[in-house]
Amino acid sequence: MSGNVRLRLCSALMLALCLFGCGGGGGGGSSNPLPASGPGPGPGPGPGPTPPPPGWSSFDRVSNLRNKFFTEIFTPSIALTSQSVGFVAWNEAQFAGGCGQIWVNRNAAGAWGTSTEVDTTNQAIDPYVAANAGGDAIVVWEEREWTGASCTGGITGTEVWASRYSAASGTWSAPLRISVDAPPNSTIFSSSPVAVLDATNRATVVWLQSISGSPNTVTYSRFDGAWSAPAPLSTTTRSTAEPTLALDGGGNVFALWVQDTFAFDPNQSNNPLLPNVWAARYDATAGTWSTPGLIGTSSLSGFDGTERPRLAVNAGGAAVAAWEESRGAEVSIVAARFSSGAWSAPVLLENNNAQPAAFPAVAIDVNGNAQAVWTQRIDAMAANKSGYTARMDTTGTWGAAQLFEEAVEDVSSPQVGMDDSGRAFIAWHQGALGLAQVHAVDFTPANGFGSPVNFAGEGVTLAVNAGGTALLASEVTSAETAFFGMSIRAAMFRP
Repeated sequence: MSGNVRLRLCSALMLALCLFGCGGGGGGGSSNPLPASGPGPGPGPGPGPTPPPPGWSSFDRVSNLRNKFFTEIFTPSIALTSQSVGFVAWNEAQFAGGCGQIWVNRNAAGAWGTSTEVDTTNQAIDPYVAANAGGDAIVVWEEREWTGASCTGGITGTEVWASRYSAASGTWSAPLRISVDAPPNSTIFSSSPVAVLDATNRATVVWLQSISGSPNTVTYSRFDGAWSAPAPLSTTTRSTAEPTLALDGGGNVFALWVQDTFAFDPNQSNNPLLPNVWAARYDATAGTWSTPGLIGTSSLSGFDGTERPRLAVNAGGAAVAAWEESRGAEVSIVAARFSSGAWSAPVLLENNNAQPAAFPAVAIDVNGNAQAVWTQRIDAMAANKSGYTARMDTTGTWGAAQLFEEAVEDVSSPQVGMDDSGRAFIAWHQGALGLAQVHAVDFTPANGFGSPVNFAGEGVTLAVNAGGTALLASEVTSAETAFFGMSIRAAMFRP
């Protein structure tokens, strides 16, 4: 499959219109709000609505339509339950001032609901949504404190807030601050929140926290009927970054983050911090976190380092992590496997070390097979990055890297998910004038890659559940009658 195989139907001068009109996946042709996907009730007597048909749904607008010249809408966060209930959360920010809101929408039985704002202060950014098998959900985000009115001036503090969705009542709770209070001019900053929600509605939220200019600390709070007081998870004074979480079927929580090996020294003009990957695990039975430990390559030195850790965990408690590793002039993708209570040594996933590799993502199925994706130029002559993937079998052995997209245009932001049959879904963004920009394809070792499906969009998020349902969402620019529009659209794949 190559970028050459997609039809070049639209002129670059009609880019804004083409982004909308060239969408694939059974939808995306209209600039007006679309109805929810899936048919209505079947003819004659029956138990209820007809199930949605298999394959990709239309690419439905799940947000309000905004004027792109006044409002920015950012790549959404999504969650998909084992019962194929989907959640999308996104941030809308106004160009006048710095105000922002957090919005959510929900898909059940093939139908999207009404978009709902869950923050109350209009100072919100960076949402993250998680959901459980019962259809409950949680969304967390960052709230900012400003020196001026109406989100103007400087930011003097940030907090982490949360709202929970009850499937029983069909409502979102009032937003609640779960980090420490950051009153104006406090210089307390809490950011980058991520969350998981187990089957019994116990939530874990992790974020970065810095007080009065101290290094970032990985901090957590748990909800089990009430929120626990924020507490540090990382156990060092070294600065941390990029936390991520995942959950197994027993409610055990895996946390991964980047942590500096050396402290920042203001007296050094070129200070080697040596960031590396650390992990901890919350034991749901014992109610305690393990001591954080280094899982990145221990032989890194000098100005080597890591970034962009990604994590996937299956129901049985097996996990796989992947990240970028810089060693001298080389930038590679490496991965480690958690099995029998311990992390393996990191292994290299690609062997084209002359070309920097970036933006990994990883998934794992119930049997312990894993799939990783990333971007990398095929050789020194290539102007753009292509998309690569590699697969790990149940023994922990990774196969050779292979292309899922040889770029004519630049591949970015690849995403991957797996169902319990071992099938992987891969989605990515590809910057191409006059073409649909988001693409998705499925892969199995037996059959290779399926036919790609195209969507209009400017970013991409993907979630896949054990039964083979997938949810894909993107922010989309559209040409409206009197303005350029901005909205969030989403499609569901049903097996």
